[in-house]
Amino acid sequence: MLRNAIRSALDQDIPNKVVCVVDDASTDDTPVLRDEFPDVKWHGFNSTQGCRAARNLMMSESDADLFCSLDDDSWFMSSDALRRGVELFERDANLAALGFEILDQGHPVGHLEIQSRRAQMFVGCGHLLRLDAVRKVGLYHDLPGEYGSEEKDLSLRLLDAGFEVLTLQGVHVWHDKSFNARDVPRQHASGVTNDLAFTFCRAPLGTLWWIVPAKIASHLRFAIAFGLRDVRSLGDFDRQIREQHGRWVFIRPVLQSISNFVVRSFHAARHRQPVSKIAFREFIARATD
Repeated sequence: MLRNAIRSALDQDIPNKVVCVVDDASTDDTPVLRDEFPDVKWHGFNSTQGCRAARNLMMSESDADLFCSLDDDSWFMSSDALRRGVELFERDANLAALGFEILDQGHPVGHLEIQSRRAQMFVGCGHLLRLDAVRKVGLYHDLPGEYGSEEKDLSLRLLDAGFEVLTLQGVHVWHDKSFNARDVPRQHASGVTNDLAFTFCRAPLGTLWWIVPAKIASHLRFAIAFGLRDVRSLGDFDRQIREQHGRWVFIRPVLQSISNFVVRSFHAARHRQPVSKIAFREFIARATD
């Protein structure tokens, strides 16, 4: 999958680009690809740091105007994707984040017409950022879990700073979801933990009384609904989750995350950096666009 990601980046029909790979302390044969792709710059961590650290490293060290990120299991489905994204940034100086349309096994067909639309957030496995805007709001911030809500948090801070976040429909990135190195219960627990922490730290004070309980109820509802669904209604990826982990796979991670959040909420209160009420209302409104 990493080969596909690298090739799709190298094949983009925009000349002024640099392709980099951050090896997050891989224990497989990833290093052998260095000889296969001599035009790629490689960085490496001695211990696993996660996607936030990898992206921050590249954005901190780059002197480029724009930063495009692909996960190692994602790739552009056309050679003009990056060029079309760059053209939007050139036309709109206020644009800070652009998410490509993400396709996967559960959503294999996207829009045919190319159109930009305002978005609540971008999806991490395929996106484009304006570096001066992202640096202005402080890159990716730390969250308690290793995965989840980092794009949501950055998008909200960009909106709060007056920048725009868009999705580019019709320009596709394939996300090849698989169980390679994917611990589903652990990943879900991390995602719920970060979502609760993000909400608690960014929501204006007057909204905490309802937004945090609503988040907890939403995560519980998802875990229960997943267990109650007829297996025939599940996509291939979700069906594999049920087969490997059982129908109630998400119940325990959600309950553990809620418990950890309650225990740590007093400590988290000292690190609250809420956004403005206007930005938060806009962020919520965009979720239903």
